[in-house]
Amino acid sequence: MVRHGDFTVQLIDAESKIAFPEHTKDGKIYVEVEPDTEYFISIQKTGNTVPGYCLCKFLVDEQDLGYLRSYSGNKKDESPTYSGVWHLKNGVSTHQALKFIKPSISAGNGASRLLMGKVEVHIHEGIFRGYRQRTAVRNGSFKAASVGLNQGAASKKKSLRSDEGTTTLAKTEVSNQEANFKSGKHLDTITLNYCAAVGLIEVGVLPKPGMWEYHRMKRPAEPTGAPKTELKKIRINAKENELFDLSAVNSDEED
Repeated sequence: MVRHGDFTVQLIDAESKIAFPEHTKDGKIYVEVEPDTEYFISIQKTGNTVPGYCLCKFLVDEQDLGYLRSYSGNKKDESPTYSGVWHLKNGVSTHQALKFIKPSISAGNGASRLLMGKVEVHIHEGIFRGYRQRTAVRNGSFKAASVGLNQGAASKKKSLRSDEGTTTLAKTEVSNQEANFKSGKHLDTITLNYCAAVGLIEVGVLPKPGMWEYHRMKRPAEPTGAPKTELKKIRINAKENELFDLSAVNSDEED
């Protein structure tokens, strides 16, 4: 798990809530993931060195998820919260999972130039400004970024990007009011680079296996009809922190 300052961040499987393996190289964190797997961003406040409030903003493949989470500076969280694409409708707050996919190729200026996927958590001081009426409807959306033609063939093959998944976590809201915060001084940024194992091998994050094993990783064999082993699902209750619409925040962030 990655801990920076008061926060611990992981990418977790949407069903089992088990964290994906992490590796460190040259001071950067790399997460080993699988294509077509759904995930949430797990974040937990594990320290209390910053007084007052903290605000966390989430960027996935350089796209803002469009909301902030607030955390009280004088206490730690007993359990993590799980973040994805956020929806609020009829008093029910829902987080929809993200999904690792193989990206499309594009020649447009909007194509991603990242060599691999990236999740960032930007942490700022939170300036409390009282309470306001909660927005009745908040429909989030997220679309996978395409990969630019300027990337080499190897980069295109090993790249993964995030798209919307189908797994959801729901919580019924108990109040029609929400805390109103202004985003203050930038405190920290936590970055997780994610990629499939074969991509991490090619960039030197993981050791290269034997020639035959590496060949099979790059070109998996077709299923032979062997019986599948079902994974046991573990139910873990998720604690929700205060959420509010980023579009309504008067921000003066200093990145």
